[in-house]
Amino acid sequence: MKSSLRKVFFSIVGFIVSVNFSSSLVFAQEAQATYLDKVIVSAAKKEATLLDTPSTINIITAEDIALSGQRKVSAIIAAIPGVKDDGSGSGTYYSFRGTRSSSSGGPVIYIDGRPLNCGKYSYSTIDSIPVDNVERIEVLKAPPASLYGANAARGIINIITKRGKYSEKPCEVTATQSFGTWDTYKSFLSVSGKENQWDYNLGAVYEQSQGYRNTDPTSTVINGQLGYEFADGPRFDLHLDWNDSWKKSGPALKHWALEDRQQNGPLNSESGTYHYRPNERDHEILSGGLAVKYDKNDWILNSSVSLSHFDDIHTSFKYYNNEGNGTTQRGQGVYKEDRDEDKIDFKVSAGRTILDDDVLTDTIIFGYDYSAADWKQTRSYPYATSISSSTQTKIDKASLDYDKDNYGLFANNELHYDKWGFSSGIRYDITKYDVASDVPDGVKKSFKKLSWDVAPSYSFTENSNLYFSTGLSYWYPNAYYFTSAMEKDYAENLPEDLKPEEYMNYEVGFKHRLAECFNYSVSLYRANIDNKYMPYYNDLGSFKGYKHIGNSIHQGFELEADGKPLGWFGYRLGFAWIDAEWDSAETKLYVHGATPAADSSEMVDISGKKVYRVPEYEYTVGFDFYPAEQLIFSVDVHGFGKQYIDALNRYANKPVTLVDAKVQYAVNENWKLYLLGSNIFNMDHESIFNTKGKRNSDGSADNSYYPKDGRYLELGATLKF
Repeated sequence: MKSSLRKVFFSIVGFIVSVNFSSSLVFAQEAQATYLDKVIVSAAKKEATLLDTPSTINIITAEDIALSGQRKVSAIIAAIPGVKDDGSGSGTYYSFRGTRSSSSGGPVIYIDGRPLNCGKYSYSTIDSIPVDNVERIEVLKAPPASLYGANAARGIINIITKRGKYSEKPCEVTATQSFGTWDTYKSFLSVSGKENQWDYNLGAVYEQSQGYRNTDPTSTVINGQLGYEFADGPRFDLHLDWNDSWKKSGPALKHWALEDRQQNGPLNSESGTYHYRPNERDHEILSGGLAVKYDKNDWILNSSVSLSHFDDIHTSFKYYNNEGNGTTQRGQGVYKEDRDEDKIDFKVSAGRTILDDDVLTDTIIFGYDYSAADWKQTRSYPYATSISSSTQTKIDKASLDYDKDNYGLFANNELHYDKWGFSSGIRYDITKYDVASDVPDGVKKSFKKLSWDVAPSYSFTENSNLYFSTGLSYWYPNAYYFTSAMEKDYAENLPEDLKPEEYMNYEVGFKHRLAECFNYSVSLYRANIDNKYMPYYNDLGSFKGYKHIGNSIHQGFELEADGKPLGWFGYRLGFAWIDAEWDSAETKLYVHGATPAADSSEMVDISGKKVYRVPEYEYTVGFDFYPAEQLIFSVDVHGFGKQYIDALNRYANKPVTLVDAKVQYAVNENWKLYLLGSNIFNMDHESIFNTKGKRNSDGSADNSYYPKDGRYLELGATLKF
């Protein structure tokens, strides 16, 4: 594998040198505004173009979203090569380059600079963000820790909503109405405007659907923004958001239930006597924040504070249809958990460009941030006629109080000399945990970690950038990792033994704005992850929480290209090859005997095995056609390769290719009609789980299947005035 990676590396280097040399002679004057000219605001706390940023960053604009055949922000992001939707029945969770472990949120997600991850698992509500109200999405797969915080090792998604400062008049109204498959209905309304130094945007969306698996999701989202910019001073932005969502969680299906893949209440066994009832989740988020930005006269100031309250009610209805008062029956098998979280995030950074001329510029930034999360959970059994001592113990263990505080100091420097660039940063974090239950039981932990990053770069021409970046960063365990270890109280995985994952990242890349017909970026990366987490089991195969079982290596390359060679035709291409492998690790898994009855859970060395649920490759191909001034047709093909399901690589998921399409017709300057289709060929595909490699009595894999959405069609109309 190392030999193959070297061959790929030298082939790409040769390609870069040859194409760059020829382009400097022929195409330098032809380049026009394309993908690499997109402005990113996340990279250095000040605006920079994608071309000039020394890291792999994907930007999705409102124009890109308008061309997509997907109806959800989450699905549009998941189509980026190297980004995988790792979700099951309860939502979308991303894995960048195969780094996510289950029951965790993966990358940190921000909306207008405010963290969107919340709750027990640090999941997000990204599925309910209306695509109509998104201005831009920035995706950073290996962000510099000095700028993005203590928990950014697994990546960053920054969602920027539409703001009034982009309006051309005091009042603009946009209304969209759509109808889709599965009795889906969506209404969106926004009012925005700009008058002198003031600007505002108010958006609201209501959506209801039966859902592919009859999960009946409904959501109401309201976003408000008010901004004021002084003529020679700072800009102030006030944000207020409310999100109210409800849905069922389609349970896992076994292989014998896949024929009816849209069902959400399968039999409890192949010859079962009752149907499982899907769980239900009702959550409400209220958040607000104030941001101040100043970037004038060589001075830079960024400051923000945000507050959020998350109310989440989860009801486990699995045994509802099995009458009785037992622990696998309605009485003591159905429970409700009321989860509340209050969060505060504060950030401030200030800097100055101390050198600024045609040859040499140097910008230094210093900053401080603080975040605090106070999460509580209580459990009740609403249908129990009596509570046994074992159920009371479950109540006590599930009645939790989790507090996490993080204090961070950071410094960053951006130096440019002629064609050379050098970015560097350092960060120091203190992270404190305080977890307790009603058992009573508890654990207190604190970590002090130093992160750093450096990224030299060189521009052969004004339209190209060659860079190398490296850095050390961390991912910190979430509430569930601590509380599950505390609840299981297993000697081999105690909560006081948990610690952060450590990421050592390396990346070399080249970006080239070659010509309007062809622009590209290519990167090779490697991430060495120490203390990587995985589900842990005892000798009977019972789950005992999440444990750092060893070290893994994630490496590969990513390629993107775009262009518009003809006035009526444009294209977008992307490819990612991912090689994620355990370097040194051991854990307890099922070792297969002569028969399934002889299988046993044993400690196994998985060094050299592929990290499970990571596809070997991902690709996307997009074509945009402009046959007439009022008409646009776009089609996107997205696929991913084989991925192992279990940690010993005995079972694998098949490759999948999905096709989306969209047609838009502008009736006039105010009215627009569209028809979109996601997974238009109705390809069956699933998230499949069987980490420990358990078998059924007939020798087949005891996999759990979460079917992904089938074909979806939507017809809509947008009115602007």
